[in-house]
Amino acid sequence: MPFTRERRDAVIYTTLNALAGDDANLTKAAAITGYAEAVGLAGQAPAPASSIKLLKNALDNVKAAKNATTDPDLLEIAGLLQSYIKVFGG
Repeated sequence: MPFTRERRDAVIYTTLNALAGDDANLTKAAAITGYAEAVGLAGQAPAPASSIKLLKNALDNVKAAKNATTDPDLLEIAGLLQSYIKVFGG
């Protein structure tokens, strides 16, 4: 088909996993990102309770990630989050 600069539409039916990769990697990436954001924000939160809430939400996301009970990185992050929660009095 020659390039004519005419507007055209194309439709592709696929899944997010097919586009982005393995679901385990996606949930792990989301958990790691959530961990980094929570740790960064926890120190800036106006009150310890706010910090604890941020960290617990991140911990819940790590625990919900695929392979969370066997992946060494996710297990380490979960342990770190639990330690940080204790630091803020949780």
